[in-house]
Amino acid sequence: MMILKKIVSVMMTAVLLCLVLASCAGNDNSSVYDDNNADSEQTAPVSQGTDYKTSYSLTDNLYDFQIEINGNVYDFPMTVAEFMRCGWMLGKYEEPEQTIGSGKEDLIWFEAADGSQVNARVLNYSASEQAYSDCHVNGIIIARDEVKFNISGIKMAKGVAFGASSLDDIVAAFGEYKTEYDSDSYKIIEYSSDIYKKVSFYVYKDTGTLGKVDMQTNDKPKEEIINEVHDELPDAVKNYSTPASEGKTPADAVIDIDGVLYQFPIPVSELLKNGWQIDKSKSDETVTGKRNGTIYLYKGEKKTDMITVWNYTEMNVPVENCLIDEISTNVYESLFVVPGFVDFELTMDELQSLVSSYNGTTEEQGNSLYVYFNSNDKSTYLNISFDKSDNKISYFIAGVNR
Repeated sequence: MMILKKIVSVMMTAVLLCLVLASCAGNDNSSVYDDNNADSEQTAPVSQGTDYKTSYSLTDNLYDFQIEINGNVYDFPMTVAEFMRCGWMLGKYEEPEQTIGSGKEDLIWFEAADGSQVNARVLNYSASEQAYSDCHVNGIIIARDEVKFNISGIKMAKGVAFGASSLDDIVAAFGEYKTEYDSDSYKIIEYSSDIYKKVSFYVYKDTGTLGKVDMQTNDKPKEEIINEVHDELPDAVKNYSTPASEGKTPADAVIDIDGVLYQFPIPVSELLKNGWQIDKSKSDETVTGKRNGTIYLYKGEKKTDMITVWNYTEMNVPVENCLIDEISTNVYESLFVVPGFVDFELTMDELQSLVSSYNGTTEEQGNSLYVYFNSNDKSTYLNISFDKSDNKISYFIAGVNR
């Protein structure tokens, strides 16, 4: 009898849920791309079937990382809990008990009651491992072929909308894009303000309109997150030693910054010991576990461009405890040289001689010659760009692969 009561109770709950979803359905829920249900009545849009409405308003700034889905504006990063209150539930093939390491991001599928699916970028901003449900959604991948509702309900900044906006419309709204990729099905254009802050638009060739968006940001959550800052030093900092001499090859990537030799990865603290200071008005103070941050350095009148630093530990640490995996310089900044091999006075003949002597590889694009040196174990590298029209090096990059 008890089992029967439970079964009846579950059935009644299911019926009530269906009635609620049906009562909240919009006027136009037809699916443009769902062939299996083209002739059947569609279920409610994902933002329906729930009384929850976010408090955000769609702005005209693409880098506010917002998207509107059927009247509900998502503002990333947002908590997983708030994201799910908008009508999403964990995908049926996802593991309910899954956790995410500190500073790590996972792509997790979420589903709506109507069968729509999105891929959410879930990031753990905290200093320790957390259940996915305690993390933040810092971006979304949503595609026309994976939703069941009318795609015109998906909108971006400046009125850009699924199923309506063309490539020209997107460019008119946001200006020239940074990168592009062309395939048989669609053209992808990408706008970015940082390596981890970007929006990719997929314009499908069968309709000539927007049909997919991939959005990602690593902005800190808008609500206050309390992370204890640890003074833990990674082994790479503890065990660092200043090189005794220049590298044996260009690919050893031993560099000279203001008369001091460094080898990768370079602890930020080593630069500070040698007189460089952090411009605190522009630099990060702390970096979460296994993530990257940015610093700007100065020494007297000398100033660097933005330098990306990495936290090798699992904990939240001061930026001074991070390491530099890669650094670049250009003919105007001239921050460092690779002693014995490369500086900005290097001629084309001398560069070609280095290529022959140290197994470098080259690639020509227009007026630029790109030269690549990699150590035998592929751990360190030096990449050079030579401007053939000016007959001089324009920039070079040195670093370590991890």
